[in-house]
Amino acid sequence: MISACQASPARQAGLRGRVILVDSPQQFSFAYGALTPRVAVSRGLVEVASREELVGSDVIVVHRLLKNHVEESTGFSAYVLYTASCVAAMGLDDPAGGGLVEHRETFDGVGEVVGWVRDLHGAWDEELAGARIVVTPDDAARVVAAVYDAPPAIVWDYVTSPARRIQWQYGVTGIETVEGTAGRRGAGTVNHCIHGKDAIVEEVMDWRPYDYVTYRSQMPIPNTPKLLNTFALDDLGDGRTRLEMRFGRPRSARDRAIAETILPMVDDSIRHGLEALRPLIEAAAAAAPAAVDADEPDLPVAQGRNLREPVIQSVS
Repeated sequence: MISACQASPARQAGLRGRVILVDSPQQFSFAYGALTPRVAVSRGLVEVASREELVGSDVIVVHRLLKNHVEESTGFSAYVLYTASCVAAMGLDDPAGGGLVEHRETFDGVGEVVGWVRDLHGAWDEELAGARIVVTPDDAARVVAAVYDAPPAIVWDYVTSPARRIQWQYGVTGIETVEGTAGRRGAGTVNHCIHGKDAIVEEVMDWRPYDYVTYRSQMPIPNTPKLLNTFALDDLGDGRTRLEMRFGRPRSARDRAIAETILPMVDDSIRHGLEALRPLIEAAAAAAPAAVDADEPDLPVAQGRNLREPVIQSVS
């Protein structure tokens, strides 16, 4: 339950109608609203906080900071603004070294407020770059490769589409998505790759379109470790694409020993599948330019229903 707080502390702080009381035993507060800034405070926080904490200068500063000039001064369209006291409480001795940018605001009755800004777009880009899960050639226990006369986009489609995979993967009779958003594939998607009565459970660990996709697969063999494998695409720049299937080398000695007994059994099926993939991909690539280069249809003959010149009327 959420209600507007009209109590005396809010009025004394000049925040009447802008402090929202959240009926929750948890202790939290947050500010929101660009045009009409408001502060939400949980009942649990109210019960443990002193009167001075609720109406003191820190509350006023946070309220004023809702209207700031961060975007104009930094160019960040998505950001987090921390006050200097918040940064100190987090124990950040070197905020700039942690990727924060110093920002200052001046308000009447408050003076200058020093804060630190984090660019959320930059943080997201760093997260994506740092979270890559890919089997490199150096980390691979097995690498099977093939070169196709097709651009990466077409190769990617045939490697990742469940409907297309059953056309070329050796022994695969069906692929069922059991976890993930319907109609969408990406990191977190879980498939059952069905081989007759058995199924390999594969989880998408990393999904980088036209670059690589990494799966963690559980074979239908008791007491076997999950195996990491990457389909990596390399644009050769001349209309061809090199596709590598890399099987990761397990970390523990026990799992490596088990993997060494399993991988030889899948070598032939992988090579068979990549060769079966060739005519499919290259036929699709050959058909693609024909669709792109096809002549545009002629425009229909004008029927004269639309005016081509302004209508000028004289008024006498």
